[in-house]
Amino acid sequence: MSERFNITFRHLAATENSAATELLITGLDSRYRPTREGSLRALLERRDEVAHAEIFKRLPTMDEGARALLNEKPERLAALMSEALRDPQKETRAVAFDVIEKVPLYDCYPSLIARLVDEQFPEKEKAAQVAFKLAESFYAELSGGEEAAAKRANFENLRTKITTCLEDAVRKFHRHRRPEVVEAFLLLAKPKNATLHFLLGRNEEAAYETLMETLRKSQRGGVYRILLSFLDDSQISQSALRAASSREDAEFLGHFFRHAGVKLSKPMTETLSRIDAFTWAKTENPTLLNLDETCQAAMIQVLMASACNRKTVREIVGEILLKGNVGGRRAAAVALASFTGVEANVLNVSGLADEDSAVRAALIRQLRPRKIPGSLDMLIRLVDKPDVTIQRALRDAMPEFTIQRYLQQFFHLPEELQAATGHLVCRIDSDCASKLISEMCGLSPVRRRRAVLAADAMGMIEELEQHVIKLLSDDDHMVRVAAAKALADCASQPSWEALRDAMLDRSFVVQEAAVRSMELISRSLNYEEDEEDDFYAETHSPAEPDA
Repeated sequence: MSERFNITFRHLAATENSAATELLITGLDSRYRPTREGSLRALLERRDEVAHAEIFKRLPTMDEGARALLNEKPERLAALMSEALRDPQKETRAVAFDVIEKVPLYDCYPSLIARLVDEQFPEKEKAAQVAFKLAESFYAELSGGEEAAAKRANFENLRTKITTCLEDAVRKFHRHRRPEVVEAFLLLAKPKNATLHFLLGRNEEAAYETLMETLRKSQRGGVYRILLSFLDDSQISQSALRAASSREDAEFLGHFFRHAGVKLSKPMTETLSRIDAFTWAKTENPTLLNLDETCQAAMIQVLMASACNRKTVREIVGEILLKGNVGGRRAAAVALASFTGVEANVLNVSGLADEDSAVRAALIRQLRPRKIPGSLDMLIRLVDKPDVTIQRALRDAMPEFTIQRYLQQFFHLPEELQAATGHLVCRIDSDCASKLISEMCGLSPVRRRRAVLAADAMGMIEELEQHVIKLLSDDDHMVRVAAAKALADCASQPSWEALRDAMLDRSFVVQEAAVRSMELISRSLNYEEDEEDDFYAETHSPAEPDA
């Protein structure tokens, strides 16, 4: 459209000459689209009831482009639509309903609700449906992205206006009995809405049953939002908690558990402690097993914080422990510690076969406190598992198997138990090497000798070879003897040379120990060479001649 064309229509929109209205009305029926749209835009600018009435007549036949223009100035039509809703002609009201819904004309909300609560109005159902559609459209805009966020300030004022109208409709529910209005109210009401909380606490109110039914069954995001806000309010009414706890549809449960998270907030923990039953909390509920890891773990936390029957909770924890996903099984394994009895003990032992090390680790820590027969044997069988998480759990479960305690008891242990116990300690306590090195550098010769003997019993001489070699020069000959004997396990060049030098030690017993260790090393090396020769002969033997 040219600039001159725009100037013309701006002048026709602004002039007070009534002839401009007639000219623009004629332009509404033009075959030339720019003329039709220019005329419509100009008529919307004019405060002229005749002009607006002509627009209203043409609404049913307007194309999408014209309807888009109406969106630019919806307030110009609001008064006209409100008047049309009072028209005795059903056809006129039908057009008004259609325009209000499709534009959408939020400014018509007061008129819609006024018609709805009017006991003489013949189309309450249609008025309620349009009111709900408007609320749904407005909620979508409120929940929109960046474009909607840019208008949020205007939205808040409009939201207050619409919510006030809906509050009036819900309080006068006895006049219309339309559930759509209750759902529209829940879509837009804020969690702290006074009318909402008033109705939740008054089961004698006409809207109470419909309100509770909507909270229990509506799939709308705004209703989910209200229900989740109840769970964050430790002072919420018991009616509201019943509505939230009676939901068992998968979509709501997903929202619920993601909202709760794996670490519950303090208000939610307090609220959950008031709930003694969830409709979804039952064994063999496929919905629970189909939750993702985060939701399944959060579900366990929700159950543990609730006042639900402990037997039921234990059964669900056990089901998730054995059949759930990784996140759920980990949460269930930790939660199992809160339960005692044969059933919990059986679950504990069964869970030790889990493929996830975090699950096994949580259950390992519970074995001995449960006093399960043979629990120490079960733990010992797990010692050779290389997993760091399992080793950490074993240290917690068997605190007596530490290097400090092993050293303290070393000389009191029978010789046959020194190696067996040492093997366990070495696998369980990751601090063994550093502690033994510290002991080998200590001031007490008894402790230095004990450290060497313990390292030998634990099979750690090769790992600590350099530190043991240094002890061949120790001032105490008993320490030197222990070091010379221990180096028999090391067939390296440094150990051989150190033992050769020890053959000249001033103490005969040290010399003797050094010679004996060198003999053992030689014998070991010869044995390995013989084994290699035998293997070579077997793999390179000439083929037998054919028969």
